[in-house]
Amino acid sequence: MKKSRCWYRTSLPGFILALLLAASADGATLTVNSIADDGTGTCTVSKCTLRDAIASASAVSSDTITFSLPANSTITLTSDELLINKNLIINGPGANLLTVQRSTAPGTPAFRIFNIASGITTISGLTIANGNAPSAGGLGGGGIHNGGGTLTITNSAISGNSLSVGNTSPGGGISNIGTLTITNSTISGNSTDGPGGGIFNSPQGTVTITNSAISGNSTRTSSGGGINSFSNSFTITNSTISGNSADAQAGGGTFGPVTVTNCTISGNSAGSSGGGGIWSGGGTVTARNTIVALNTSAGSSPDVFGAVTSQGFNLIGNNDGAFITPTQSSDQIGTPGSPIDPLLDSLQDNGGPTFTRALRTGSPAIDKGHSSGSSTDQRGFTRPVDLPNITNVSGGDGGDIGAFEVQAPTPTILANISTRLLVETGDNVLIGGFIITGTQPKKVIVRALGPSLPLAGKLANPVLELHGPGAFATITNDNWRSDQEAEIIATGIPPTNDLESAIVATLPANGAGYTAIVRGVNNGTGIGVVEAYDLDHTVDSKLGNIATRGLVQTGDNVLIAGTIVLGQTSQNVIILALGPSLGVPGELADPTLELRDANGGLIRSNDNWRSDQEAEIIATGIPPSNDLESAIVALLPANGALYTAIVRGVNGTTGVAVVEVFAIN
Repeated sequence: MKKSRCWYRTSLPGFILALLLAASADGATLTVNSIADDGTGTCTVSKCTLRDAIASASAVSSDTITFSLPANSTITLTSDELLINKNLIINGPGANLLTVQRSTAPGTPAFRIFNIASGITTISGLTIANGNAPSAGGLGGGGIHNGGGTLTITNSAISGNSLSVGNTSPGGGISNIGTLTITNSTISGNSTDGPGGGIFNSPQGTVTITNSAISGNSTRTSSGGGINSFSNSFTITNSTISGNSADAQAGGGTFGPVTVTNCTISGNSAGSSGGGGIWSGGGTVTARNTIVALNTSAGSSPDVFGAVTSQGFNLIGNNDGAFITPTQSSDQIGTPGSPIDPLLDSLQDNGGPTFTRALRTGSPAIDKGHSSGSSTDQRGFTRPVDLPNITNVSGGDGGDIGAFEVQAPTPTILANISTRLLVETGDNVLIGGFIITGTQPKKVIVRALGPSLPLAGKLANPVLELHGPGAFATITNDNWRSDQEAEIIATGIPPTNDLESAIVATLPANGAGYTAIVRGVNNGTGIGVVEAYDLDHTVDSKLGNIATRGLVQTGDNVLIAGTIVLGQTSQNVIILALGPSLGVPGELADPTLELRDANGGLIRSNDNWRSDQEAEIIATGIPPSNDLESAIVALLPANGALYTAIVRGVNGTTGVAVVEVFAIN
């Protein structure tokens, strides 16, 4: 094994709202900077609420609303719904970072969150919660009512909305009369006494759902726990429908005509009218490469009630009450006497933006399907790319049935490497180096954190530099929203404080070394963290090691390096704590090393590497060159496990040190 180390040293009155209203080709951008709901209908530099921004948006152009709020903010509405009757784009920072909800305070009137009266509306990156549609008008939609507009929802969550007990209006989460498109989103925990606990679609409506999860919704007295549709224009692809209930009537998962492709419909329940998974009623359900199994009903037809047009490669657990035509040789159809168990895990985070139900080892759905024109599954993970004509149902393409595609075993990798240190000035800043092994370029995000750390004496405003080999152009960032904001948000791990820094880059491999340097703005000092995350596990390259240099002090201001081991098998590593061999002024004379698990438990410690594991350390080919330096060899379990290496000076001594973590293959 070869060892490598790296570190490197407007003034016009008409533009008074320039910070909040930026002109663009399609309209203006308004930036919400207040979580209040006491707006005046006009945005100002000092205060712009979401209600203000909607009111201020142009009625003739398609304006965009963005947000400049702390992470994990909640906009609490106290008075009434947000009415949209114009073309509008609402771009939130992420469903996990911003919630728009109705107040939970006693005495708050009942109202939904959004009423889309007309126009073309896009909502992304929000959680919409606790809406409670009033009885008046019977429009329904506890979270959203789309009354005839064109509404697109992406990367969002519509959760915990309802219609009050006794209100039989439709759509606990969403009611739709217009055109509705939902992508990469979650519809969960919504309820109503009327039809469609999660989503209701009227006879005039059109709905398209892709890569989404509809779960835990309920109708207390009607039909369609997850979905109720009276329109033939309802298409669902690469999505999971699970845990919904219509216990009083029919259609725990879906009620009415629908076209489902590459879907998993499981764990839903219905009343005595049947159709725990699907109730087609007088309409027709069209299904392709879809699992409908392990649903229940108080009567017959636990999985499907009514007519299903099969396009092949379906797995129906129990066909009681189902009329499936035409007969396809690629279908797997169970009976009441011999049901088929698809061997599904519970609904959980299996990667991707929404929850899925994974196929367990031995599932009859594995390799028995057809990708049906989709190159990815619900999570965005790869399906077979060699796709035969999807109208040919005589043979599959090796894909899996349902919304989840089992992936080939992934190699174990160090998916994240990070270091925490007291950042000072001059040579005593935080310097983290890493190597990318393999041949293919590796996409990474590098972050410099300070203000969000739950520590005293944290670095108030970090700035980040990324250096590379040869002609690599140094990349610098101060305040992550100032550059690459959309790319950083898309990683799913943006910094939680706007003063922190981040860089997304695709870096050449072949053993190339890179150095991330964290300083304080205007020579500020304090505890900072530098992190590098692997964003692409599909290529053959890896983050091979982390090598971090800094001034080791005492107490909390020691040198702390962390790594996450991701994969299905354990990873051999060697960790080094170097000082005497560095040859720099003020080097740490005698470092000690600890390796700890995610709970802080001590796995192993070492002072002077020849005192323990000497033979194993020599066998790696990279033993320390000074006997006072420390090293640990360990086999670390994977599956997202986090490990921490801590470097201190013997007897509280201080000095410049380096900590290195190498994956040993």
